[in-house]
Order: sequence, then C-alpha cells, then structure tokens
Amino acid sequence: MTVQNSKQVLALLVFLLVVVSGIQAQIDVKNISKEEMSKLTQEQLLEMPLEDLMELVRRFKLNSLEELYEQVLNPEIRTASKFDEKYFASPLSISVITARDIESSGALNIPELLRLVPGVIVRQKTNGNYDVHIRGNDNVPSGQTLFYSENSLTLVMIDDRPVYNHFQGGTFWETLPVTPENIERIEIIYGPSAALYGPNAVSGVIHIITKKEMINGFESHVKAQIGGTGSHDAEAGITLGKGHLMARITAQYQQLRRFQDDYFVFSNYLDTVTQGRYIPSDSINYFVSSSEQKFPNTQRSSLRKSANLDLFYQKAKDQGIFLSTGIQQSDIQSIFFDTRDFSLTGRRSLSGYGNLKYFYKGINFNASYHVGDQNLALGYPGYEFRYGNFNSTLEYLYQWKDLKILPGFNYQYVFYDDQRYLPEGEEGIFGGRQDLVNTALFLRLDYTILKKLRLTGAARWEWFKYPKEDFYSFQFTASYPIDKHSLVRAVYSKANRGPFMWDYHVNFSQLSQYGNISLLTNYNKNPDLNLLQMHMFELGFRSNLSKNVTVDASYFYNVTSNFNLPEGTLVQTGDNSYTLEVTKQNLPLISEQMGVSLSMETLVMKHLHAKLFGTIQQTNLDKVSSYYDLNDTLVLVIKNDSKIHKSTPAFIGGFNINYQGASRLSANADLYFISTQSVFTYDGVKAIDAKAIFNVHVAYRFYREHEFFVSGRNLFFNDNYEFIFADKVGTEVLFGFRLKWGKSKE
Repeated sequence: MTVQNSKQVLALLVFLLVVVSGIQAQIDVKNISKEEMSKLTQEQLLEMPLEDLMELVRRFKLNSLEELYEQVLNPEIRTASKFDEKYFASPLSISVITARDIESSGALNIPELLRLVPGVIVRQKTNGNYDVHIRGNDNVPSGQTLFYSENSLTLVMIDDRPVYNHFQGGTFWETLPVTPENIERIEIIYGPSAALYGPNAVSGVIHIITKKEMINGFESHVKAQIGGTGSHDAEAGITLGKGHLMARITAQYQQLRRFQDDYFVFSNYLDTVTQGRYIPSDSINYFVSSSEQKFPNTQRSSLRKSANLDLFYQKAKDQGIFLSTGIQQSDIQSIFFDTRDFSLTGRRSLSGYGNLKYFYKGINFNASYHVGDQNLALGYPGYEFRYGNFNSTLEYLYQWKDLKILPGFNYQYVFYDDQRYLPEGEEGIFGGRQDLVNTALFLRLDYTILKKLRLTGAARWEWFKYPKEDFYSFQFTASYPIDKHSLVRAVYSKANRGPFMWDYHVNFSQLSQYGNISLLTNYNKNPDLNLLQMHMFELGFRSNLSKNVTVDASYFYNVTSNFNLPEGTLVQTGDNSYTLEVTKQNLPLISEQMGVSLSMETLVMKHLHAKLFGTIQQTNLDKVSSYYDLNDTLVLVIKNDSKIHKSTPAFIGGFNINYQGASRLSANADLYFISTQSVFTYDGVKAIDAKAIFNVHVAYRFYREHEFFVSGRNLFFNDNYEFIFADKVGTEVLFGFRLKWGKSKE
C-alpha cells in the first residue's frame, strides 16, 4: 500500500470519528443495564442531570455519586494480588482489556485482543493462528527447529484454570472454548509470577475472566459475521438469573480461510531450482506421501467449535460457588512441528473441561480437570495422544488491620498416552502412558506501613516427580503513592518453568535414510534436567497527569538461564550406517533482557478515548556455546556468535482510538506495529520485515441493543509474513450483526 493510500485511510477514519462525535442520544437511565452503565464515559457522567445520577445510584444500590464514578473509571482487578483491588493501586505492572475494549475492537479471537496492550508480541502464523509472547525471550536458543519457537514462558488461565500445553509448552489458542463475547476482562501481568500461580508463569500471566454478573431475568445474544475471503464466525448465548442463581450457555462456530493456496517446502526436499520455495497445493503429493491425510483441506486455516455451560450461585460478594463445563473441537493449519517436509502441519483437537470454584469469606478453592484427544501433526504417525490435566488450589486470605496473609496449597497431575493410537507392536515417542506431578505450598504477605508504603512478599515451594528436586520461586514488591494521583513501584521476582512431556519422557528411536547412508537416532529422556528460570527487577510509575491523561511507565531487566537442547554423540556402526544418541542437556547460555514500556490514555474530545503504547527492549545472549542440530547431512555443529538476540523485535507498540458515546454510531481504530526481526534457523538467517497492522470496526445500533457492523482487518494492505516460513496475512473485510434481548429486572 502506498503512503498516499495510507494517508487517505487515516483521513477517512478521522473524518468519520469527528462526524460521529457530534451525534448524541439521550441516556435512558430507567432501562440502562449494568453493563451499559459501566461503559459510560467520564464526560457523559459529568453532563448527566443530578436526578439521572441519583436514579443510577438507586437502581444499582450504590452509596454515593463518588462510588459511581469510582466503579466506572477505576475498576477492580484481582490477578496481581489474588484479591480484589483497584487497578491504580496494583503493585505490579499490569494491563487490563475490558469488556468495552473487547466489544468495540471487533476482534475475532483472544490473541487479536492482546494487540491492544503494551509488551505483548503477537505474530500471526496463519489466518487466526498466532504466536504470542510477553516481552520476548522467544526463539532462544536459536538455530533450532520451529518447534522450539513456541512460548513456554507465559501462563494462560481462564477463571483461574490453567490452559497450558504440557507437551512442550505454549498455548494452543484455538482450543480455548471461551469467545470474546463472553469475556468480562483480560488481565495481563508482566514478569515472573510463579510465586502466586505456579510454574510456567515466568514472563507473565494472561488471565481471561468470563462474565459472571448476577441478573434477575433473561438475557440472550446472537452475533454473526462473514468475510470477503469466505471466513465466517457465529456465536450465541443465553443467560437466566433469579435471586442468587444464574445459568449461562454459550456456543461458537468459526471457520477462517487461508490467504494463499501454496506451501513452503524446505530446501533439502527440492532441487536447486525450486529449493526453499512456496509450491501450489495441488503439487503436494509430488513431495510427500499421504498428502490427503496431512492436508485434508488446503484452503482452511482454522475451524473451531465450542460450547460452554456456566452455573453460578452467589449469596454475597464473598460467598458463592461457580461451576463451568464445556467442550471444543478444532482443526487448524499452523506452524508447530517441524517435519522437514513443509513448514505447516495440521493440528486437530477434541477436548472437554470442568472447573469448580468455591469461595466463602477468605476461603478459596479451585479444582479443574481437562481431558482430550490431540493430533499434533496430521498424517505423521506417533504424534497423536490422549491427555489429561487435573489442577487444584486451596487458599485462605486472612486480614488484620493493614496486614493480609494468604497461605495456599496446590496439586497438579498431568498424563499423556500415545499407545492407544499406534498399531500393534509399535512404540510411540513416550512408550505408553507417562505423567507429570507437582505439589506446592505458597505464602503471600501484604502489609501497608503508615497508610502509605505497601510491601508484599510471596514465596512458593514446589516438589516435582520429574525432576526430583525442590524448586522455589519468590516475588517482592514495594509501592508508594507520591500523592493521590501518582504511584511508584519496584519489583524483584524469580520464577521457574515447569516440566514438559517432551523434556522428561521422550524415549524413542528413528531410522532415517540419506542416499546410501542410514542413520539410527535414539532419543533418550533425562530425568535430571534442570528447569529454566528467570530473575527480574522492575521499576514502575503510574500517574493521572491531569483530569483526562493517565500514564504508566516501567523499566525492566531480567536474566534467564537453564535453557536446554538435545545433544548428540555420533558413532559409525558400519560402512554406510551411523547411530546418534541424543539426550537433552542444560546449556550454559544466559539471556539478559532490558527494556522500557510506556502507555498513555487520554480523552481527546467528547466521547473519544485514545490509548498509545510502546515497548523498547534489547536481548543479549551470553555464554553462547556450540550445540548440535540434525539436518540432511547428518550432524552440523552450529556456532552462534551474535551477542544481540534479534529474533525478539526491538520495538512493539501501537494505538487505539475509540468513539462510543450515546449516539447510535460507534467506531474503533487500532494500529499494532512490530519492528524487524532476524530469525536464526537451521536454514540460515531469515529476515522478517517490520509491519504495521491497522484495523477499523464501525457499528450502527439500529434498535435498542441490536446493531450492524463492519470490520476491516489489516487495512494497510501489507501481506508480509509475520512469522518465519508462515502464511501471508492479507486484508479482509467482514460484515455482521449483533442482536441482544432481555433486561435484568432489578
């Protein structure tokens, strides 16, 4: 897209926002819902007549007008401290994506929403399938297969239920059954948080919190949209409430299409003319066998189906029980396993979950079970499993004056079984059913001295079945309000990654033929492998600079160690035969990262809200040693001499402009920018160009809460790749509608 075209798009957007800012409609305070009330802007509240404000206070049982302003402008969060507190008072660096942000963005999935906050690296692999990292440390150590680029450092949760992939880390986003329409907010913690949430909360935590607002009556919604490429999305929900009881049913069907019809083939499978090229899908069968099993639908990028049932009983704010259950089925094409044929592989999942939350006064109990069947590489034998994950946490919050004490206990059991999907007599990569077990005790103290200086300390002791060694993590924070408008904070924390099945249970042999040379590779497990860990120091500042400007800034420095890679010993067993013994070993490699993050929010004009954010970082690799990598010429020893790790972008940032006043027309525009990256793979150093992704979502409410909308994605028409060897990410326009019925009866 040319610069002139970009300017035209921006001019059109500004014109649209200026026009709609003048369209006003009177607020019906007698029929407004609590959700609508929470979306009122500060300007709207200030302009409302006193009698209307008093009506809102009466309807929603608020004690004063000040409480109303506080509820709208400074919402409560929970993830940073494990108890409700105001966002402004949080001792950690944290971002919040609210229900209003979610609805106005028009995002199709959760990773798209994460582009609305600072410090989160979001790269699209194929349409709707993403690589997500907090602040980076991705693709370390470099020079390996794409398998090792997965984010194994960030913990993702839904309503305190971990949704982590225990095969080799990372999150399979397509398997999350929750839809954007059913999310109350997303809270993102930056930095090590294993002391509160356990292993894998190394670079941070992404906590997805679903809607649980109690109602009296009936509410329902239907949302559907279709795009020009054939992508379509539909979701629906119904909520019933009476007294202290509430039930909600939600469902979604989504299918996204690829923006291209060709596949990247690795060079060692092609001749010198076509090596390292993208080939048409109808030529796949010339390069691999069982092509129909590996790529059953070459045009489809993602197919997702899900349904959830939530039951909620709440007698008081601190007394209730929440039961959630659901099922999902997904079928995608993305980058995960590197089969050395094509960069893309198919992944298919069918899973269900149950989640129980009980809270009474200061007691909180959570237990969840997730079970499913998963094929991580369609058409390639040995990568299909039955898996299960049980997780339970019991904690108690005791408060005495300015002291809060939170002790707790956690137990987790994970199993993978690859034997049931293998032919008789064959062994899989795990050799049957294998498991991981960890038990933990944790304690958090929170004390405020002289009503000003807030000190917190948290520690967690963890016992694993593998490795057979105790691990501990900690977090210390200090925050001090300079005045009622500004707060400074400091954090020092340590966290460790949890064990993965691939690290501790891989145990199989593979025979490969390279011309007239045969290679037998024996992959051996290492139960004594040390867990990766990170130490972080951070300074932060949060301030309301003026009536309509809020700023949050942070400086962070972290050190990560105990990376691991397979190391091999090659032995010649015949004239044309070799044996390679491979075992995972810890590396002396150390990653040091330093960066600054800044975000600013402001009311530009009446009903026009803007956010601007950016993160600058540099990652240095120290004690870089040689390590082994298998390719078509047996074993290649790779020496990475670069001290600066360029796979993590040096800058990520963007802005969001939203108009959502009392008029029938609303508009949202967001831009996400990611700088250049140089990815070191076994195929050499590959450059990924910088890219700006510009989206617009415009909605028109034609009757009550019914609306039509149009969403434009990637409107700069830049189809550059965002991830190495991945699909192009093109432009798409979607048209849709959202219908809502019912009112809660107060």
